[in-house]
Amino acid sequence: MKTWQGIWLIAKHELLNERRSILFSFLLVNYTTFMIIAVIHQSAPLNEYTVWVENFLFLTLMPMFGFTLNRTMMRVWSEDTYSYKLADMRSMPITSRQIAGSRLLQFTIFFTVGWLYFFTMIYLIVDWAGEMELLAFLGFALIWYAYGVVIGSIYICFELGVSGKQYMYMTLVFMAFFGLVTLGLEVTQIGLIRKSALLMIEGTWWLPVVLMIAAVGLMWLIYTAIHSRIERRSLFL
Repeated sequence: MKTWQGIWLIAKHELLNERRSILFSFLLVNYTTFMIIAVIHQSAPLNEYTVWVENFLFLTLMPMFGFTLNRTMMRVWSEDTYSYKLADMRSMPITSRQIAGSRLLQFTIFFTVGWLYFFTMIYLIVDWAGEMELLAFLGFALIWYAYGVVIGSIYICFELGVSGKQYMYMTLVFMAFFGLVTLGLEVTQIGLIRKSALLMIEGTWWLPVVLMIAAVGLMWLIYTAIHSRIERRSLFL
């Protein structure tokens, strides 16, 4: 079986087996969407005012649209479920490339669905977003798509590359980092939502194109890093 065929079959199998988890995760995405909409609807990102919570919510929650809330995720700290699942897959005739590729594909599919829903709701509900031209809003959404898939892929790199407790520690490090970035943006009065929307209104069409190309390149590098890490990682649990 070719690598790409194995990637698709494993991703398809995982998605079909997680139908209940996907439904619950979509409910959470729906809640998150309207929570963020409630926040950004109260302010005007196209004005000079910056709300720090908007920056923090977009930075932290955007990549989460690609993850499903299942028993494997909920037990990662206590039972190191990711490592056990990886060990099971490595005991079968599945290559490290297929494992890495299928996990990234699964994430990308679910993230894309969540991203489409999230930005569709923003365009339909939030006044300032609805006033943007459709192509400008699409560029605005693509900027955040590129960000989300890259950060989410980095999470997956740790998910498959380290133990469950180390993975949880790394997520805390990420949260602290995003907190510091948000603080820096607040001090300098930079609103990421406002800035990215204004850039698209002003016709900076090259930005989402460059970011999407960069995202594809970075995801390939992350895929390579995950594959290499799986090959070197000890799975004696």
